[in-house]
Amino acid sequence: AQVSAGGINLRTDPTVNGQLIDLVPGGTILIVTGSARGLYTPIQVPTSALSNAQPAPPATPPPATGDTDTITGWAWLNNLVVRGSEATVNQFGINLRATPARDGQNIGLIRAGSVVTVTGNANGEYLPIRARRSDFSAPINVPDPSSETPPPAVTPTPGDTILGWAWTQNLTVTGNQAKSGRFGTNLRSAPSRTAATIGMFQEGATATIAGQRRGEYTPIQVRPADIANLTQPLPGIEQPDPLPGNEPVTPPAPIHDTTPCWAFTTQITLGGGMAVAGAFGINLRDAPRRNAANIGFVPANTSMIVTGSAQGEYTPVRVNDDVLQKPFTPSTVINASEVPEVNNPEPALFGEAKLGLHASADPDITDAEVAEFAAMRPSMVKVLSFHNPNGIRKLVQQHPDASWVVRAFLDFGGRNISPQQFFNDTISDTERTLGILQGKDVVIELHNEPNLTAEGMGSTWKDGLAFKDWWLQLLDLYRKRLPTYRFIYPGLSPGSSVRGIKMDHVEFVEASRDAIKAADGLGTHIYWSNVYPMETALSVLDDYINRFRGVPIWVTEASNNKAGTAVHRKGMQYIEFWKELQKRPTVQGVTYFVASASNPAFKEEIWVGRGLGAIVGRR
Repeated sequence: AQVSAGGINLRTDPTVNGQLIDLVPGGTILIVTGSARGLYTPIQVPTSALSNAQPAPPATPPPATGDTDTITGWAWLNNLVVRGSEATVNQFGINLRATPARDGQNIGLIRAGSVVTVTGNANGEYLPIRARRSDFSAPINVPDPSSETPPPAVTPTPGDTILGWAWTQNLTVTGNQAKSGRFGTNLRSAPSRTAATIGMFQEGATATIAGQRRGEYTPIQVRPADIANLTQPLPGIEQPDPLPGNEPVTPPAPIHDTTPCWAFTTQITLGGGMAVAGAFGINLRDAPRRNAANIGFVPANTSMIVTGSAQGEYTPVRVNDDVLQKPFTPSTVINASEVPEVNNPEPALFGEAKLGLHASADPDITDAEVAEFAAMRPSMVKVLSFHNPNGIRKLVQQHPDASWVVRAFLDFGGRNISPQQFFNDTISDTERTLGILQGKDVVIELHNEPNLTAEGMGSTWKDGLAFKDWWLQLLDLYRKRLPTYRFIYPGLSPGSSVRGIKMDHVEFVEASRDAIKAADGLGTHIYWSNVYPMETALSVLDDYINRFRGVPIWVTEASNNKAGTAVHRKGMQYIEFWKELQKRPTVQGVTYFVASASNPAFKEEIWVGRGLGAIVGRR
């Protein structure tokens, strides 16, 4: 935390009546050592910032070597604030390791704000410390379990205990005993997260291992006095497999290394010192703000350790390194060939991703539109199945090496249209168009922006899951009729849900993920304007790439679709956008929307009569 301008009074107690220690100057950096209490937050202040600094407290003597309540290991110096023989753990917590190395065995995670004892001199980046078991989050894995003498405990008879299943990661297992971790552990009737809850196995209480672990859960016998909110009558309890002969209980597998980061609070579910990622997964950041660096992505239902209180919109967490996926970053374009300088060199026509244009939004492709395509020099063309054949033939003759996207077009008009009806109404036009494109590189886009009410949302399907079923039936009909062609999932209208108009594109596409798996690729629509920058629009594309890794992507519509940007600048933006696509190897190309349209809603996007083709053609 940082003190705001004017400074702040430091008090001995969390109340306005607490004894005043000193005035901390504005701008001072503080260490938060715990959760807020009322209007006050516990902190540690550098003594150099105080005018009435208190004398340093006497060093706390280290616990006895044989103290079973402590664990020794090595901690990274950068995550500690050292004062004499003591050190305080920073806000993210710290991994305690068995050796002074970054790849040393991870013993466990010490919570933020914990005070530990320094036991010797630093070795490189690491300092030897001793920490109390109660300061650890989640499980503890001591390198040599035999050196840890378990505290004496009376093994209760089964008749005095209740059998249940506890989440192994929140237990500390020593011999045949299990100790409940931070905030307690839910005791369940079966080894499943959805099994009935028996009660809460209270924090710090000890139970007896009752059998072999199964999945994420360990069967234990617990005293009724150690169970809070005990369910009566008890549900049926699934019996565990008995322990083998006299073999000792195997402790939990070594816990994974973890990475500190910040999670968007509304996209996680909090409980018991843990956080679970929401239905669509979540990007984790290195600071509590939206524009902070993306550390990585974790899938839906991933469990994370909460390491402190929320700051603004974000909660500090630690996530297992083997679950954390690297963030998507565009690859660097490297031109390994040296091209000699010449006068007025002809520009390279195409990169890896093709540059193209969407033909008219109306049925007719005019000669003026054909001329606009010629000025642009496209390597990809998108047509609608209902376009006039003569117009398509002229484009084919003019651009013999271009790739093609054919959209099977049908106006829903608020009707409930079955897959069979869509097929019946579009197959004739589609086959006619494919006949003109015979021998060309073609993909077929089945339908358009299905998350819009105008395109069937609400009248034919209620959400992405229902559309998935509808689209898979349509895909089956088309593949049986046209077995040699490729079919792509249609581009969605980007953006959040708007009541009565559309559903959020991320929610919709995640619900219909199985349709994309069955398709030969994914169509996307990307838009920007003078108030919604191209960089932000590209982040929408990067999110698609991150969610559907390795899937070929066609940007079948894209444009600066609002007023406020000069035509010349729009043309330059279209070249810039295409160059950005070269850094994204799964993107096949872009067809900008739209060559011509009679609908006035598209007036800021049309190319014919505005000179955009000539601007882009000079690339």
